Amino acid sequence: AALAVAHLGLGEAHPELARILNTLAATLENQGDYGEAEPLFRRSLEINKTALGDEHPETAASLNNLAHLLQAMGNFDEAEPLYREALDIRTRTLGENHLETARSLSNLASLLEVRGDYEAALELYESALEIRRAQLGGASAAVAHSLSSVGYIHYVTGDAAEAEPILEEAMEAHDAALARAGEGLKLATTALRLRPPARTLAAARLTLGKQAEAWPPAEHALARALANLLMTAGQRPLDEREAAREESLVNAIGLLEGQLAAYHAEVETDTTGEADALLEETRRALLSAEAEWSAFRPEIRAKYPVSEGQSYSLERIQATLSERAAIVGWVDVEAAPDTWNVWAYAIRSDGPVAWAACEEPSAGTGLSGLRSQLIDPESSFIGVTRDAAAAYRGWIAPIEHALEGIDELVMIPSGQVLGVPLEALVNAERKMLGEAYSVSYAPSATVFSWLEERGESSRYEAGSMLLIGDPPFSQAHLDAMDEEAAHEDVGRAAGAGMSFPRLPASRTEVARLAELAPDPTVLLGPDASEQALVELARSGQLASFDCIHLATHAIVDDERPERSSLVMCQVGLPDPLESALAGTRIYDGFVTAGEVVREWKLDADLVTLSACETGLGRKVVGEGYIGFAHAFLQVGARSLLVGLWKVDAEATSLLMNRFYENWTGAFEGDRSGHDGAPMSKANALREAKLWLRDYEDERGGNPFRHPCYWSAFVLIGDRQ
Repeated sequence: AALAVAHLGLGEAHPELARILNTLAATLENQGDYGEAEPLFRRSLEINKTALGDEHPETAASLNNLAHLLQAMGNFDEAEPLYREALDIRTRTLGENHLETARSLSNLASLLEVRGDYEAALELYESALEIRRAQLGGASAAVAHSLSSVGYIHYVTGDAAEAEPILEEAMEAHDAALARAGEGLKLATTALRLRPPARTLAAARLTLGKQAEAWPPAEHALARALANLLMTAGQRPLDEREAAREESLVNAIGLLEGQLAAYHAEVETDTTGEADALLEETRRALLSAEAEWSAFRPEIRAKYPVSEGQSYSLERIQATLSERAAIVGWVDVEAAPDTWNVWAYAIRSDGPVAWAACEEPSAGTGLSGLRSQLIDPESSFIGVTRDAAAAYRGWIAPIEHALEGIDELVMIPSGQVLGVPLEALVNAERKMLGEAYSVSYAPSATVFSWLEERGESSRYEAGSMLLIGDPPFSQAHLDAMDEEAAHEDVGRAAGAGMSFPRLPASRTEVARLAELAPDPTVLLGPDASEQALVELARSGQLASFDCIHLATHAIVDDERPERSSLVMCQVGLPDPLESALAGTRIYDGFVTAGEVVREWKLDADLVTLSACETGLGRKVVGEGYIGFAHAFLQVGARSLLVGLWKVDAEATSLLMNRFYENWTGAFEGDRSGHDGAPMSKANALREAKLWLRDYEDERGGNPFRHPCYWSAFVLIGDRQ
């Protein structure tokens, strides 16, 4: 809409139109839509050249942006001269010591680095570093990026000794930059714009034979933002006035954001101009509230300082491990395009960290191809098994020597391991990892130990459960529920512009789980609503549940993870414009990760998100997937059960019922050595997965033998 208005109001060759085109193109590029972004970047460049001339800084910016896109597309030959032209313009018009000149130097260096011209890349990176240090000091994101780049080039060219002190300095600058980046999901996604040096520092030390010194930076590189959030929770004792101000600002921002969305939706159909006027008024009010919030948070941080972001010592982490448990993780650094240096490490309850070099993923042990096969139930079972065995040889076998006597593994997924259920890997005896070990996951060893220290050491004790499922997404769904029909209608979600199939199997899933708890709170059908959850959050009741189980659709936004949402009842929602005019909360039938962070407080041993892809989100180097898991851990969940891909409804229902029976001890007879006794969450999930894999239907077949069906759900956090 803004682009159309600009065309009409500004004409075809106005610099403001070029800026709008550039913004839209950048958004498309961030979303991976390169084909749509390219003509917009080219049009922006053409306008700037015509309107401003070949020597204008805006023209240089357009050249740089187009080159960046072309580099992402692999078109290096066209990108390089554009980068060089942008650098020449900025040097002549802005000067050799301008920050934009440093940006051009760094961008051109990144292209030369990808092309393997490390000597030329290093010279440019060092020039950019010199400018940034002079202009910004030593604690900025730009300086951290330059230091990381210089250190990385030294490392990949075989000079690990030269790289080590530079990367140590880069870590300090990187930490200082993150400390100023904000909080919450914003802090986590800031890592996208930085080049984290800690992983490369760990690799450099391993190359130098300094194994004892390699693990601290390897751990330091993981889930720093989440660790900050967890460790500082409850450490700022706000007085009554401060707490009221914080709550007021949070509520006001949430309300104004909802009102803004409602007015945006109404502007196109409102002929009175009322919605447009209210839109502008609300936008100004939101900007004012956000400015007040931005001033409030530093004030509170200054008044109540806390020690943030410190990784735990090896000894503290080992104290949370039993003698039969080990933490396994990896350090992987790209040494050349598509060529990786990889080390695995294992941490046991005592002794030093064990390290082992792994095969290069390019030698057939890559995990992205395996994940693609695991997701597809039509993929060849033989092919999946073959590739799972190759992945095991590359990623697990090198560290097996350190796992003797172990039967519990805590995996720290990062880099290429993200999004792959490692229990599906196959060892030399053709036995899956999930058969030999119970497997759980954690964003980092520090976060795992923090959760373990705060978790219950005993097995499940009968506690309160909140069970939510089968929300209606259309009037047809509601009618089907009223008629107790079991068919799966497809209806349009009110106001959402999307269609969601009904999930009748989730009703069965919730009904079965309700039989396992002494007095569960059950929200089914129209009661499975955003309104109900908001009220539970407002009243503080959410914090009373030991287990929360949500069985519905999920929408994962990998561009803005705070907007990832769980889809609740879409029928009978209040009119958004009327709510906005009345100054009341706007309900759209979605519970976003951002709303969870702002409004929920939990004390839950387990949150289960029985939906597709709830374990995914925005992939951030060092932080993993930013989305639901970060949000729920941040507000008080000690563990999560989440999905890694689109899941089969029947298989999910069977898996969940078996898991909860195991965890609560609601079964008779022997299951994996347990005779009606509650299992740990990790063991409960392990047994349920193996049971589903071997499940026989009425014809004696194994309909869920493919790993697609049984390996999609993983446990994150406390494993007890």
